[in-house]
Amino acid sequence: TEEETACVNQILHDAESDFVNYDAEIVRPEVAFSALMHKRKCLQDYVAQHRSLLAPVRRLPPEVLSLIFLTHCRQESSKNTLIDSIVLSQVSIGWRRLALESPRLWTHFIL
Repeated sequence: TEEETACVNQILHDAESDFVNYDAEIVRPEVAFSALMHKRKCLQDYVAQHRSLLAPVRRLPPEVLSLIFLTHCRQESSKNTLIDSIVLSQVSIGWRRLALESPRLWTHFIL
């Protein structure tokens, strides 16, 4: 009958509305999880940046670090000392300054 059809249609409409509500409930924790993961990643980066400030290499005198640079760039296994010198100069501002102040890093390279 028409009443039964109307009743079934109303039941289906209510059930489909419940789907929408359930989907909204499902998305909420996913959004919260995503936000928490982003915050965690930011904190992880923050800790790593500050931990790197305590690295022993930061306490090496510039003269020693310069000798390490030179030794690395002059190894026989190094195919192009110019590229090695450039890479070393791009690690940090301090390393760049030190590399540029070390003329022996820039005197020998393969063309």
